[in-house]
Amino acid sequence: SVGLATPRGVWLNRRKIDTPMINRLRLILPALLFCLFPSCNGPADEEQSSAMTITDQPFGEVDGQPVTLYTLDNGSMRVSITNYGGTIVSIEVPDREGNLGDVTLGFDTVAEYVEKSPYFGCITGRYANRIAKGKFTLDGTEYTLATNNEPNHLHGGVKGFDKQVWKASARAEGEEGVSLILEWTSPDGDEGYPGALDTTVTYTLTPDNGIRIDYDA
Repeated sequence: SVGLATPRGVWLNRRKIDTPMINRLRLILPALLFCLFPSCNGPADEEQSSAMTITDQPFGEVDGQPVTLYTLDNGSMRVSITNYGGTIVSIEVPDREGNLGDVTLGFDTVAEYVEKSPYFGCITGRYANRIAKGKFTLDGTEYTLATNNEPNHLHGGVKGFDKQVWKASARAEGEEGVSLILEWTSPDGDEGYPGALDTTVTYTLTPDNGIRIDYDA
């Protein structure tokens, strides 16, 4: 509608609405909106929080070890992670019509990750990126690493963190979300690195559709 302001009120479509009536509308409209859109209120948030789950299913085998696919679900989106290399297999989020769609690159089976994955969505370690000529010096001692990207060392070597079957456990975080915890110990001398390294990686799906990854080693 086209409105025209006057000292005592507003004309809308040639009908005058006095200022006191406008003030009353200001009080009524918020109440109407509250009733029309209850999904924006607290109960819906509580329903979403209570819907947070984590499930698991077989994902194949690697070197005789069973591999599992874990799916974290907060009632709005889903994230699937395998304990083979801590790889994020899929991230399903709703489009404008509410239909879930996968927005990350991945494979349907663990065999495909073993055969041809170019480090899709995985944990890299002990070192991410290249170390020139596979050598580094620490405290005066030179160490020689596996050169899997001739002549360099890449992403932890021939069998880095991305190619290990990690120990997995689930944890409910309450208001923080739901988490998958992966643990792996890299032994002394692994791919040429000195010292044992205990590593924990925690993936958390939050109620507000966030994915948080925490590393501890």
